[in-house]
Amino acid sequence: MALQVAVLTLVLVAFGSACLAGEAKGEWTVEFDGAALPSGAWHASPGQNTEMKVEDGALRILDRGTERTQLCFVSTGWQCEPRYGAVVEARVKVLACSGRAGMCLLVADGVHEQCFTLYPDRIVAEDADLEAKADLAKDFRVVRVEIKETDFKLRVDGAALLNGAGKFVKKAHEGRNVCGFGSISSPSTGDGLWDFVRYKAVAEPFQLVPGAEHIVVFKQEGIYACFPTLYQMPDSMLAISFGTRVTRSHIDSRGGSKQLVSRDGGKTWTDPPADLVIHNPDTRRADGKFAEAWPTGWREAPAAEREKLEARGLEVRPVREGIVAYCEGAHFRVRDAQRHEVAKGAIQLPPLALLMGFGRPSYLNAGNGIRLVAVYGYATPRGVRQTWCLRTENDGDSWDFVPMASALPNTGFNETALLKTTRGAIIALMRTEPSKEHNGFLFQCESVDGGRTWSAPVNTGIWGYPCHLLQLQSGQILCAYGYRRRPMGVRAVVSRDEGKTWDAKNTFVLRADGAGNSSDLGYPQSVQLPDRTIVTAYYMNCKDNITHVAVTRWRLPAP
Repeated sequence: MALQVAVLTLVLVAFGSACLAGEAKGEWTVEFDGAALPSGAWHASPGQNTEMKVEDGALRILDRGTERTQLCFVSTGWQCEPRYGAVVEARVKVLACSGRAGMCLLVADGVHEQCFTLYPDRIVAEDADLEAKADLAKDFRVVRVEIKETDFKLRVDGAALLNGAGKFVKKAHEGRNVCGFGSISSPSTGDGLWDFVRYKAVAEPFQLVPGAEHIVVFKQEGIYACFPTLYQMPDSMLAISFGTRVTRSHIDSRGGSKQLVSRDGGKTWTDPPADLVIHNPDTRRADGKFAEAWPTGWREAPAAEREKLEARGLEVRPVREGIVAYCEGAHFRVRDAQRHEVAKGAIQLPPLALLMGFGRPSYLNAGNGIRLVAVYGYATPRGVRQTWCLRTENDGDSWDFVPMASALPNTGFNETALLKTTRGAIIALMRTEPSKEHNGFLFQCESVDGGRTWSAPVNTGIWGYPCHLLQLQSGQILCAYGYRRRPMGVRAVVSRDEGKTWDAKNTFVLRADGAGNSSDLGYPQSVQLPDRTIVTAYYMNCKDNITHVAVTRWRLPAP
C-alpha cells in the first residue's frame, strides 16, 4: 500500500529577492537526486540503527537510534555569504519525527545556523523560539525560508508563517557553512523520503578575466589530484608535479604523485621524457649543485604509539584506522649536477609540537649565498600557529632556524610565500589562522637584512589563501591565491610599488566555478611566458566533486 504522506518543498533565498538569478531557469549550483544514494558534492553520515536507501525514486532516511552518533544526515558545503544569502530547495515526504532535528533541514552560513525541524503537523525553527502549525501529513506544501544576515522568514504555500527578524543568530557550530537534511540529532528519531535537494547561493558581483583559457591537466574520478607545483624549465618547457591521492586528505599521501610537461605554454600536457629530471630551478647554485631544505612532514606511526608521541610534546593526528601521524624535524641536503647527494644533515630546532612546509612558494634564493625556506607550526600542541624560516648564508651547506612572525592575539600564521623585490627587501605573505577579525586575510611582513629579522605582520586587505608571489616582466608583483568563499575559485591581485601596497580593490578573477562538498581548492602557482602570457596552475573542485589539477592561461587586462 502506498504511503500517504506529505510532500514538503523548502526554498531558502536572500531577503527581498522573489527569485534568484537562474532559479526560474533551473540553474542550480549543486543538485541531489533522491533516485540515487548521496555522492559527489553530498556527504552522507549514517550512524548505527539508521537506514538510507532508495525507495520509489526517493532517498529514504530512517533513524531509529537514540544513542550517541546514531543519526543519519546528508550535507554539502555551500560557502554561503551572510550578506548575500542562498537558496536551497528540498522535496521531502515526512513520515515521522520524535523530536528536535529528528527530521530536519539545516542551514549554516559560517556565522549563523538554523535547524528547521519538520513534524507531521508543524514546523519548528529551533533556537529561534518560533513554531507554527502546518499540516504536512496530508497535502503537498511549499515552504519557503528567506535569510539574510540575522533575519529569516518562512512561508507555506506563499503565506507568511514564521517571521524570524533578528532571530537567525545562533552561532554556526565550529564555523560550519553547509546545508543538509535528514536526522542530525542522536536522541531523536525520524523517517522521511527525500525526492530532491538543490541549492544556489547568491554570489558577490564579479567579472572574470577576459580571454582566460582554462585547461584541465589531470582529472580522474576517485583520485584526489592536489597541490600542484609548476616549474618553468630553462628551455621554456613547463613542468608540473602534483599529488594523486586515493583519499581526500592533506595527511594521508597514499596514491603517490604524477609529473607532466607542456611544450606549448600549458595548452597540452604529456608525460615527461624518461631522462628528464624535474626540479625547482631556484635550488640551483652557481657551482651547478642543488641546495634544498625542508621540514620532514607527516610521519605515520601505529595508533598504539600515540600516547608515547604526545608525551614527547608532539601534536598527533589520526590518519586512518590504526594509524596516526606527526610532524617532527627538518633536514637539508646538497646534490651535484647528477643529483647525487654530496652533503646532508638535520637542522637544529627548538622543541616544537609540529613543523610543516609549503612547497615551492616558500623557497627563496635571495642571492649572495642566502636562501630561505618559510615553515610554520606549533610550539605547543594545539597552540596558535606561527611562522619561522630555515636560513642559510653559505648557499645551503648549513642552515639555521630563524623566527619570522609570532602569533597575534587569537591570530596565527601558517603557509607563507616569499619574494625578493627589486628594492632588495624580502616580503612574506602569510595565511592567517581562524579569527573573527582576521580570518582568511593575507598578512605581510618583510626583511631588509636578508631574512635575519622581520617586521611586524600587517593585514594586506587581500582575502584568500594560500598564495604565490611572482615578479612580472612589467615590474609588478603578482599575488595569486585560492578564494574559498562564494563564488569559490582562484583570484589574483598586483602590487605596483614592489610589495609596499596591494591593489586589493581591483581583483583579477580567474575562476569562480568552485563547488562540491569542500572549499578545498586553490594553492595556485604562476609563471610568465616570454610573450607575457601568465600560466597559473591550481587544483579545483567543481560540481562533480572530482578534485583535479588545471591551469589558466591569461593576461593582465590593459590599465
